[in-house]
This record gives sequence, C-alpha cells and structure tokens, in this order.
Amino acid sequence: MADDKGEFIKAAREIYQLDETGSESDEEEPTPRIDEQTKLEHKVNQWKGALENGGLKLNVAKTEYMACGGTDPDPIKVGDDCVVKTNKFKYLGSVLHESGEIDHDVQARISAAWAKWREVTGVLCDPRIPVKLKGLVYKSIIRPVLLYGSETWPVLGRHVQQLHVTEMKMSLAPGRENARSKKKKKTM
Repeated sequence: MADDKGEFIKAAREIYQLDETGSESDEEEPTPRIDEQTKLEHKVNQWKGALENGGLKLNVAKTEYMACGGTDPDPIKVGDDCVVKTNKFKYLGSVLHESGEIDHDVQARISAAWAKWREVTGVLCDPRIPVKLKGLVYKSIIRPVLLYGSETWPVLGRHVQQLHVTEMKMSLAPGRENARSKKKKKTM
C-alpha cells in the first residue's frame, strides 16, 4: 500500500514538472511546441492515469473546466470522453466566473441568504419574539450566509449597495409581513 502511494505521488510530481514545450523537464528530447488545448488534454490524461494508479477514478461526466480569458469553447478529450468548458462554477460555496468578476458570487450569496431567511421566517415574523432576539437570529444565522467569502472579494460600490439593499429588505420584511397579514384579517 505504501509503495502504491509513493508511485502515485511520483506520477503526480511528474505531471506538474512539464515545461513550456510539453515535455518532461528531465527526460530525453523535447517534443515540438504544442498548442494550449493539446497540452491541457495531455496533462489531464496524465492526471487521470496517476489517479487510476492510486486507486481513484476521474468521473469525466461530472467534470468541467474553466479557462479565464479564453475564447475557445471546444471541449477537451480525456480518453474517449469530452470535458466541456464552462464559464462559471461553484467551488467551496463561492461562484467563480471566467471573467474574474464577482457579480455572480454576490448574487449567489444574496440568494443563499434569502433562502436562509425563509427558513427562519417563523421566528423573525413572530410578534411574540422580542426584537433583540430577532436581531441575534439575523446576526448569527443569516448575515454569515450573506457575507461568506466576502473577505476575498475585490468589492466595488455596486456590490456593497446590493448587500446593503438586501439587508434593508430583510430587516423590513418581517414588518411588511405582519402588516399584510393584519390587512388580510381586517378584510375578512
């Protein structure tokens, strides 16, 4: 088992030691210059082989790749299967976009915060619960969801404004909810 692990690590190191020409840096003769897509396919196939040598399997059907600033939408080949290119994907709760902008991530955080707000709306809209407790529920449950990962964002004014508007709507929503239900009761 330890020998297999050592072989796996050795194969992984060899993959990452490819130089710009596409050949291994300590091997015999360099191959001619290869275009970026072919180089990428070569590295991914090597990675897949190293994973399989280590007892793991790459699920190509669930795999996507993203290239920042690239205009070529061609899929890459891994064995006989194709890996499609995507313009955004979710990684550890954050939405990464090929343009590098954070607009998609901010919108995803706002949507997640509203989903969490809907989960605790019974507490936030209950008139019997003190306002101080509602504030604590908001600060400990909803705000962390809204601001998750924001310390790494290159924030612009419009992003701050979107987050501020969301917080204001959430703070006013319980009152509007109660006003609507009171209005309905009066009309009945």
